[in-house]
Amino acid sequence: MIVEENIKFLGWNCTALSAGNLRAMLAPDIGGRIISLQFEGAELFFTNEKHRGETFEFTDDYHAEKRKLGFRLWGGDKTWVAPQHSWHEHIPPLDLDAAKYRLEINSNSVVMTSPTCRETGLTVIREVSSDRADSLNLNVTFRNDSSLTIQYGIWDVTQMQRPFDIVLPVPCESIKPYEDEGESVGFKKTAVHESEGFSVIQCREARHFKYGAVVPGSAFAVRKTPSGTIVHARKFEKSAGPFAHGANLEVYNSPEMDYMEFEVHSPLLTLKPGEKASHAQKWCFYSVDNGLSLTDINALSGRD
Repeated sequence: MIVEENIKFLGWNCTALSAGNLRAMLAPDIGGRIISLQFEGAELFFTNEKHRGETFEFTDDYHAEKRKLGFRLWGGDKTWVAPQHSWHEHIPPLDLDAAKYRLEINSNSVVMTSPTCRETGLTVIREVSSDRADSLNLNVTFRNDSSLTIQYGIWDVTQMQRPFDIVLPVPCESIKPYEDEGESVGFKKTAVHESEGFSVIQCREARHFKYGAVVPGSAFAVRKTPSGTIVHARKFEKSAGPFAHGANLEVYNSPEMDYMEFEVHSPLLTLKPGEKASHAQKWCFYSVDNGLSLTDINALSGRD
């Protein structure tokens, strides 16, 4: 793992983390995001050109600031708080989504820590590391710095440039469409299909849908190119839930901008004042032949 500090990227002050053919850009000044991820020189993450380089110093008038900012997207990978219906003004908590995080570089990881959220009482700690080439470890911690017992789920949301197919190791009938997200019900017949015992959700064009499922701790994304298939495999902690949205894996496809979301949930966490809990993921990346089957890709990623 190689760490480079003080890099200007898309207008943000970033820290780069490299491992083999993988290069991630960490932007602590805009919600502690992994704002870019390149594999073999190809950018996999989406960033919103309209808001690149933005940073904020929020005032004490929290709700006025939320209304002023609105529901704004910058891209990359970030931590949201589940359930979504708990957000004031229907906008992600500002202190976690858009404020500046404190950056700390350790011998084997880079840690980004949020301010304490005035809305939820949470402090979010995002630790990024790598223990082998072409892989990243992401460990997210919620710490309850309020005086109340609270219940939330860790919700990791990654905005990735289309096209990607998300492959889940569950049958199609277990994929739940979100009826309030575009044409999720109607699109399921064409956007979701079964192949080799996997459910494949196709995110290739601008259509509005979102699907969720409970999966046994793994899933992977594939993008075919003329030179081969890029594979982004994820492993995360297994749990029976309950989950804030009824699923531990969600896939959202944007109808307006060129991205889809690969979303991973922890179970709901009940935290007393001062308590904390974490959720870990391992991301691995591969370049494979276009003819490799989903079964073989799954077996390849399962060895890590």
